[in-house]
Amino acid sequence: MNDLIELREKVQITVSNNHNNEPHSSTKYTVLPSSSDASNITSDKVNPKINPSRWNTLEFYCYYLVFIICVPMMFKIAIDLSKDSHPNYPLYARRLQKGWIFGRKVDNSDAQFASLRNNYPILTIALVGYLTLSHIYRLLFIPKPPIKQPSQHLRRAYFFLGFALIFLLIAAVLCMELMLHYVYVVAISQSRAWIGYTPAQLSMIGYFNLKLIWLKLLIIWRFFRFWAMADGIEVYENMTRCMSNNYSPQGFWRSWHRSFNLWNIRYIYIPLGGSKHQTINILIVFTFVALWHDISLRLLAWSWLIWLFILPENFAQTIFSAKKWNESPYYRHICAAGGVFNILMMMFANLVGFSVGLDGIKDLLTQIFLTVDAIFVAVQVMFEIREEEARRNIHTKGRD
Repeated sequence: MNDLIELREKVQITVSNNHNNEPHSSTKYTVLPSSSDASNITSDKVNPKINPSRWNTLEFYCYYLVFIICVPMMFKIAIDLSKDSHPNYPLYARRLQKGWIFGRKVDNSDAQFASLRNNYPILTIALVGYLTLSHIYRLLFIPKPPIKQPSQHLRRAYFFLGFALIFLLIAAVLCMELMLHYVYVVAISQSRAWIGYTPAQLSMIGYFNLKLIWLKLLIIWRFFRFWAMADGIEVYENMTRCMSNNYSPQGFWRSWHRSFNLWNIRYIYIPLGGSKHQTINILIVFTFVALWHDISLRLLAWSWLIWLFILPENFAQTIFSAKKWNESPYYRHICAAGGVFNILMMMFANLVGFSVGLDGIKDLLTQIFLTVDAIFVAVQVMFEIREEEARRNIHTKGRD
């Protein structure tokens, strides 16, 4: 275990968890790792000074204007593509089913999530039945301690249980239902019905596909996390950041299926030598992850693309180290440009592995790169969010 702790203090890898227990006293920008971590692959020491807030600066007022314009436009583009009046609607209409929100049809064509969505009643009955029997068993057959003492862990578990109930059953599920009824990106992607789309429209098809993948896994994992916590067992939160709040593959994978990432570190990455053979070990880990999902050429291509896109990040992190460049007024913007590249590459790899495949990605990539300006603004805001977490001394274990 000491080896694991020492490794986490020295390196940041794609599938690592950040278990640094020291308070965040500084924030740095790097092309690859988090701006909130205190060390990187090159073990640079950064200035402990916390940067002043930029939320009320002219620069960020310009960014707010971009958000005010772009975010509603993003949803409008996706919704317009999903209207029955759109010329491409007949190309994917067969994949839609009868919905329940204001007469809209529902895009239930994602087989993985449909297996959960179609069985909500059965799962709810199973959940209530199991928890009822479990608590009756404990009440009748498990002896109570002679002196009742307040349990901090129990109170914490039930505190999180209440919030899990609110955000899972009300927020996450309702948000997913709205997406499935108003944004038919899964059906469009499976039918490749993007003929004649503009770069902005293609970008939204890719973005909302990834958002739907993130949200469906969030619901699946949090449903069963809620089940465990309702039974008095506190388990890992697998999704520690929103998918849209990641500019680094390292941070992305630290906050995606966190428990599985930790397992990969302990039982694959470290036994293979860890950072001593970092490049090849990351390749092996992601190849295993692809095979763990399924034996598929598409998933193998996804894993190798993830590994391939890490290499320029490692190189950039060495060249543009925070120790050397953090005081430069242009350093944050250089890192933001690197973050744009990271996001585009992550979109590319994940769309290949879990959405449109190798053939479909060719059509998307021909024009999708024309949207880099909006992504640049988003990365700058992500940087400032990390800065704000440092100012408030927020510990962000396992996420970037």
